[in-house]
Amino acid sequence: MAQAHKETVRLLTTLLDRVLARERPDLPWTTVQGAAAHCAEEDGAGLDAAAAMLQGSADPEIGSLLAALRLRFHLVNKAAKLTIARINRERERLATPTKPRIESIAESVHRLHASGRTLPEVLDLLGTLDIQPTLTAHPTEARRRTILRKQQQIVEHITALRDGDPTPLERRRAEASLERLILVLLGTDDVRTERLQVLEEVRNGLYFLAGPIWESVPVLYADLRDALCEVYDTDPVDLPTVLRYRSWIGGDRDGNPAVTPAITRQTLAMMRDDAVRLHVAALWDLRHHLSLSSRRLDVPRELRESIDADLAAFPGLLDGDTLRHLTHEPFRVKIHAMLARIATIATDTPDYDIDRYIADLTLLSRSLAACGLGALAHDGPLADLLIRARTFGFHLAALDIRQHSGRHELAIDELLRLARVHPSYSTLSESERIDVLRAELAHPRPLVAPGTPLSEPAADALETFRVCHEALRRDRHSIGSMVVSMTHDVSDLLETLVLMKEAGLYRLGADDDARSDCDVVPLFETIRDLERSPDLMRELYTSDAYRPQLDARGRFQEIMLGYSDSNKDGGYLMANWSLHAAQGDLAAVSREHGVDVRFFHGRGGTVGRGGGRANRAILATP
Repeated sequence: MAQAHKETVRLLTTLLDRVLARERPDLPWTTVQGAAAHCAEEDGAGLDAAAAMLQGSADPEIGSLLAALRLRFHLVNKAAKLTIARINRERERLATPTKPRIESIAESVHRLHASGRTLPEVLDLLGTLDIQPTLTAHPTEARRRTILRKQQQIVEHITALRDGDPTPLERRRAEASLERLILVLLGTDDVRTERLQVLEEVRNGLYFLAGPIWESVPVLYADLRDALCEVYDTDPVDLPTVLRYRSWIGGDRDGNPAVTPAITRQTLAMMRDDAVRLHVAALWDLRHHLSLSSRRLDVPRELRESIDADLAAFPGLLDGDTLRHLTHEPFRVKIHAMLARIATIATDTPDYDIDRYIADLTLLSRSLAACGLGALAHDGPLADLLIRARTFGFHLAALDIRQHSGRHELAIDELLRLARVHPSYSTLSESERIDVLRAELAHPRPLVAPGTPLSEPAADALETFRVCHEALRRDRHSIGSMVVSMTHDVSDLLETLVLMKEAGLYRLGADDDARSDCDVVPLFETIRDLERSPDLMRELYTSDAYRPQLDARGRFQEIMLGYSDSNKDGGYLMANWSLHAAQGDLAAVSREHGVDVRFFHGRGGTVGRGGGRANRAILATP
């Protein structure tokens, strides 16, 4: 394996040197080789020698040399990642049912089986998992999408050369393609020269959601399904949905005035459009795959009746020629009907939602099984699409809305003043604020009429909630949580509920029962707030003003914990201890009051940053 890694590094660096010698003969490219060798020495021992090699060069020349060095290290890093992937593949080859690859899903399932867990118990355990990775609005990926794409192309060429047994001609062509990619990268800016605008940042997030993440999720479920089948010696089982995605990009307005209600609306539309595009492409692939004839199969009545209903709903669904060609292909006819319905999602009057879409995909799966084609139902394009529908819906990722508690307070102060409820809400004590907010939550009338002139902070806050209401009417999965930054008091959360009520997201009915479309999430960030958080949540859980919200959300509460600000506030050790202690106390308080709690860990970056085993890094966190 070490030899293969050296060969990959040698190939990439040789190609880089060849490009430099041919295309940039004015550069002392031997300096690049020497400086790179010095920089690679352990403990930085060669850095002074590398700097000495660059001394005396003109500024433009130094810039070009540094660009060449930077690209060289990117290529070496890419070779290292390829080697890691190859090591994991080799471990997979050596794995056995009784000794799965270390840190794999199969190893986890094997350990559960060895501990005495039955298959129903494991499935019940999986049903309790609720994993929601979140793309934050503070990206740590500085490289441009064009750089990432070109690096991926390099990976594809190297993999083909290494594993594809190429002919001499194929090798020459692959190496020529690699040289062209290296040449383009040499002349391309690695990072953006200007800060991303919000919608550009949204597109950057969509690059990952609609690309690597969309492709990887079915693979994860396939690994889990295969492990269960192998370890428990069973037929394929229906897996619960354990993974969904969320995003802050276009919804996080705390300290970012560029995130306006209009931007949030555009963000939601962009994510919806990308989701629909991906599902349409997958349906066309599925249509090509399911070329099944009713002359060879006994098609279930359920599928036939569903198609009849579709044709009645869409009289012009299939033109004469298409219908004639598909006369004996009911699965393809059904998929055409699904394509017609999914096309309405982008309109103002959508005829489809994710639940009906999943029901149609499930109908196709049942019909295949009824035809004796269970393998097509449990594995392959249909199974993958069903997993993606449950994971991504028609929204890709639920958009969280985050705002500073102080901004909500300003909006509430103005709304209460205009409604002549109180002339100066901000001057009230905490107990007085709670009394005012409790009364407002119990009152069905709005504080201000639509169109009432408001200041920019109040108008922005209220319009943000109205955009969320509009989005949720269209797709109930499109909005995640209302995250309240710098939550210090119970009133900070009740203020959010009043704004939700004003926008139609929270409604109190008869007998004090409520309907609420969103979770309200406190964000505890400072050391003091982390220490006070158990008492604050105990007060919240016992508040008659908040009880309807808890009941409406199924006695469920999400709590967010801030890692970055707590580190800034108290230092690394103090912050980690405070986070650890707070979680234990918050869990105990929640159990005491019959509340199901989910922690949102506000920790960015790669778990395995710096190397080492990811599972141990996770177990070592608070």
